[in-house]
Amino acid sequence: MGRRMKSIVALLMVLALLYWQQDELGYEISYAAEEETEEKPEEKPSPSEGEETGEEEPEGEKPGDSQEEPEEKPEEKPQIRKYEIVIPEADGQNGYYISCPVIKIRHVSEAGKTLCRLTDHTGRIFEQTLEHTGDMAEFGKEHFSEGENRLEVWMTDEDGKELEEFRFQKTFQIDRKAPVISMQAPQGFDHWYAGEVSLLVKAADGAAGSRVAGIRCSSNGQVLGQTGEAEATFTVPFFSQNGQPVRVEVRAVDHAGNVAWQECELLIDGEAPEAMIEGVHDYMITSQPVTIRCVARDENILAKTVAKAEQESPDGALTSREITGWTQTEAGTAAEILLETDGSYQISMEAEDQAGHKSSASRKLTVDRHNPVIRHVDELDGTYQKSFCLEHSGSDLIWDFTTFTYSVTLDGKLYPSGETVDREGVHVLEVKAVDSAGNTGTARAQFVIDHTAPVVVFQDVEEGESYEEKKSFQVTLENQADEIQEIRINGIRQKTSPSGKIYRYTVEEEKAYEISVKAVDRAGNQTVQRLTFEVVPKMTLAEKILEPVKKTLGMEETRAKEKDEDLQEDPGREKTGEWQLVLGSCAGLAAIGGAGWIVRKKKKLKA
Repeated sequence: MGRRMKSIVALLMVLALLYWQQDELGYEISYAAEEETEEKPEEKPSPSEGEETGEEEPEGEKPGDSQEEPEEKPEEKPQIRKYEIVIPEADGQNGYYISCPVIKIRHVSEAGKTLCRLTDHTGRIFEQTLEHTGDMAEFGKEHFSEGENRLEVWMTDEDGKELEEFRFQKTFQIDRKAPVISMQAPQGFDHWYAGEVSLLVKAADGAAGSRVAGIRCSSNGQVLGQTGEAEATFTVPFFSQNGQPVRVEVRAVDHAGNVAWQECELLIDGEAPEAMIEGVHDYMITSQPVTIRCVARDENILAKTVAKAEQESPDGALTSREITGWTQTEAGTAAEILLETDGSYQISMEAEDQAGHKSSASRKLTVDRHNPVIRHVDELDGTYQKSFCLEHSGSDLIWDFTTFTYSVTLDGKLYPSGETVDREGVHVLEVKAVDSAGNTGTARAQFVIDHTAPVVVFQDVEEGESYEEKKSFQVTLENQADEIQEIRINGIRQKTSPSGKIYRYTVEEEKAYEISVKAVDRAGNQTVQRLTFEVVPKMTLAEKILEPVKKTLGMEETRAKEKDEDLQEDPGREKTGEWQLVLGSCAGLAAIGGAGWIVRKKKKLKA
């Protein structure tokens, strides 16, 4: 009994010593938590007194002998310890590895073996057996494959028996590849589309992949849509500009977190081109050659531009001409045609872009008097009239291939044919004509009614005045737009010009003058205005003294009348009479002066 207790105590001490000496690894250890169990030797119940144990006493040993022989210790077997395993955390989503992990397994037991087996997605098997303490197995990228990989680790004892409590197994989901994106447009990516495009997007993750988790489509910074499916159709609503494609970006992600990006470009033209005909308005009627300019413009690329001019001559013959010579200008693609031949024209053009959008334009015009041509109105435009009266009949005013209707308005009001208008000011006459084919012609004329005669202005000279020795003066008009037609001085015509506005003259000869001016305005109003004055000798001192006396006695007026009569009878006597007056005045003054001197002399002598 004592020997057995000693054996049990010795065994417990050995186990405690083994646990105390166990080494710890310096890196992370992850393994399935399994408890180790230790079996303790069963203690047999001690036989009670008087109860036989069934064991035979060794020979020579007698009951009551107090001397015991020592028992031999049983040989101790090494304890089997569980392996160490290092497994990195999954670096993807949903437990997936998006890069190959490196698994390390270390055999730490002195007894038994550690066995490892890795089975990849394709069925390949990699096995290793670790027998010695410190042996290590490692599984890396050369062992793992895409998809599901299964790792098994277990131990056996010295007899090769598997120890279930040390079995470990784990499944590794490996997905290192991003989904593969494919896109399809209805007519490919080199085709110009005429509007919104439906883009079919597919994403595939392969048989061993983690499957597609979602697709997102965006363009121009806007998300066009997203889905959790592996296939979807997205509508692209944006349009190209200046021929540049619309860029579309697709993002696909799988359940492991792998992301794929792919772009495509779509040529989308959502608007029709512009077609314009310049240099003419619809239904214009003209008797002058006209240049027509056809212009086509698109926000992207034009595919085709065509234009033609169809003519109907006055005799009914029809001809057609293609408009060619298209060139690139700032306004767009342009071509010109000069219309010189009489007739009615139909100008038509069509522009088509790369997406198939078409636009057209047309104009009707007449370059001939046989179509609604309004005559005589242009003759009135810009003129000045004393009065206005439209005396032309409808057939005289308008001529066309067919019948027509017309209207005449003056200042926006219907004008009664033949009515005379003399209200001064600016007036607008408008005549409209529409033929049976629908061609419309309009003619406008602006004119001025003016029946006020021009006003002549004489500057620096007054009517009936007398001026000594010489006189300078000017002749002009109050309205500089009027014209001086004629200037006469004492009946002699002076030199004038239509552009002359101010005329300056100086007269020195001592005589009477009459200035006659004839002027006309743009309306034809005429006027003749006259002015008279005279140039006289410079007055002497005596004449200046006698001048107030003459005016007081009325001699000046009498003398003027006599002078006018003498000039009418004998113009040559003018100077003789004047000299006689001067000599007489001088003699009188001398006599008065002499008499005064004699009187003063006598007074002095008496004194």
